[in-house]
Amino acid sequence: MKSISARAKRSGRIPFLLLTVLVFSSCRPGPGESGASLEQFDESELKSVKSEYVSVMKKSGCFWLAGPNGAMLGSGVSCVQPLDWAAKPGSRKYDALAQCGGDKKKWIDEAVSRLKEWNFNVIAAWSDDDLCMSDSGLFHTKVVWYGGYRSDKDMRLVDVFSDGYAAKIAETGLKEVVPFARNKSLIGFFINNELPWYGECGWPTGNDASLVARYMELPEGDPGKKRLCEFLKSYYKSDFAKFKEVWDVQAPSFEELASHVKIRPLAGESVLAASEWAGIVAEKYFSLCEDDVRKNAPNHLVLGCRFAGRPPRPVLEACGRHSDIVSINLYRKDGSFDENLTGAIFELTGKAVWISEFSWRATENSSGCPNKKGAEVLVKTQKERADAYEKYVSHAVSLPFVVAYDWFQYYDQSPEGRSYDGEDSNYGLVDIHDKPYSELVSAAKKVNAEASKLHLQGSREKQIYPLEILADFKPVKLAESEKPLSAPILFADSASPCAIWGDKSVPYKMEKDPGRNSFIIDTENGWGAGISFKPGKNLALNKDGSANLSGARQIRIRFKSDKSVKFRIGVHESGHAAPGAQVYQGENDADGESYSSWGAETGSGEIEERIFRLSDFAPNLHYGNQRGNMLVNTGAIDEMLISFPGTGIKGEFELISMTVE
Repeated sequence: MKSISARAKRSGRIPFLLLTVLVFSSCRPGPGESGASLEQFDESELKSVKSEYVSVMKKSGCFWLAGPNGAMLGSGVSCVQPLDWAAKPGSRKYDALAQCGGDKKKWIDEAVSRLKEWNFNVIAAWSDDDLCMSDSGLFHTKVVWYGGYRSDKDMRLVDVFSDGYAAKIAETGLKEVVPFARNKSLIGFFINNELPWYGECGWPTGNDASLVARYMELPEGDPGKKRLCEFLKSYYKSDFAKFKEVWDVQAPSFEELASHVKIRPLAGESVLAASEWAGIVAEKYFSLCEDDVRKNAPNHLVLGCRFAGRPPRPVLEACGRHSDIVSINLYRKDGSFDENLTGAIFELTGKAVWISEFSWRATENSSGCPNKKGAEVLVKTQKERADAYEKYVSHAVSLPFVVAYDWFQYYDQSPEGRSYDGEDSNYGLVDIHDKPYSELVSAAKKVNAEASKLHLQGSREKQIYPLEILADFKPVKLAESEKPLSAPILFADSASPCAIWGDKSVPYKMEKDPGRNSFIIDTENGWGAGISFKPGKNLALNKDGSANLSGARQIRIRFKSDKSVKFRIGVHESGHAAPGAQVYQGENDADGESYSSWGAETGSGEIEERIFRLSDFAPNLHYGNQRGNMLVNTGAIDEMLISFPGTGIKGEFELISMTVE
């Protein structure tokens, strides 16, 4: 975070903000700091701490936003618009402007009245400009599209090293930042949204995509291509043989690397190099964006880039260096708040955290939304949405580093889907007829009103959050004491029963041949799909049905796959469950971890065999015990999996046999 005094010097507000600094301490609780001092800073005192423009403040290790009305937590709603601009032409959609007879001011007055009644104080991202600029008494935020908009081949981070990219950053700032530079109700600017730090998306897709691959595709003379080649030579200490052990590329030397456009990872440790490169791209990107905001709107905050979950660690570090706040879009189906992840983000960056998106969608809704596409937060009823809101927000605001949270979104999406991606979900506080969901808004009203009190009452004991959750690659171990298997063991074959699973937020397809384990696959635009096999009765089973495969060192599969299908092999230990479980208790000391082969394999179209060494597997970052012992416990394997990760995977895959050796 930029120091308060530095920001004050730029804005000419030194005396006022120095007074604020006297009120707010910039350190976490120390050994001699008692709870009594915290109690003296109560709700009534929040109003006395003021700043002409909104700033980030700390009192006894607790972050707040301080603005003209005093210190506060931000409670926002995104997409507060008079009509659904993203709906397809002629579709059923939210259009409150028509219900107001086309009177924009009437709609603004009604929207402001509702938001205040429900105790929201921030008009969040992608909301109506006239509403934001009105004399409503509410604050607002803006998303600035530095780097452009997302497209089918997302180029928002390519090529940040070029003069042309810097010129476009400056052009964007003139259009999207300068007009709001003196607006005191504007908290700050988000730097784009869910940028593709993993190459294709803001999350790992499981494909060979990375920013290394994206920059490798550039022409030989481009600045970004030159910078990448310099980075790889430096990272591998000019050892081209070592580089070739990790990356598949046709170049014979580092000197000729720039003339090639294809690169593919061969080993899990390539993730570390890809993450380092993503951090270099991020450093350049964030420095360009921060400089533009500080130049054009020095009184306003840089609010981070709305990460889509966990980014590569070097990217997060770069964001922390160039932002006042780190923002993250954080969805959780069960209503839990991920304190471990957000706490680690705070621990690493030292910055307050803004939850820039969270939501739930329900099958039961009055808009007729089919919920075929959207985040995997689908519940059955409106009561479940309300309960999840209360549980999630109450936990979030009790943490000293959480400074704001934004609900996605104000109104339901069109039942016929958004025009650009088909999302058709019940995300709204109101339905497409502009009628509020009473249970949800009642829960929001209650929790929002209590947010500051919960923030004050939350634990202020110094807590260290382990940074392991932010690791980009975690090498695993095998038990050295186990004797190797005396003979291969068949785990599954073409006739074995299996379970089919996938991204329920999209209409993925997994059609199984009735007589064998052959599948027609289409993952659409979701995160993927897969098949799971439980141990058969022919195996040595533990009490919970998991298989004792002690001594296994590798998995051999015999299969036939179209070249268009990418896949991974995975294992679940006994006791596995979703991240965040209180206990992961399995048989034979298994601790519920989930592992998968690194990278994404493709077939040749013919029957073939592949061997997957368990020592090359990596922990699943989205399932299983995230704080396990990193030891593949082959003495209690509950499931083996074949996953088809990523978007747009289409084709046929047939499993003939899966054997452990």
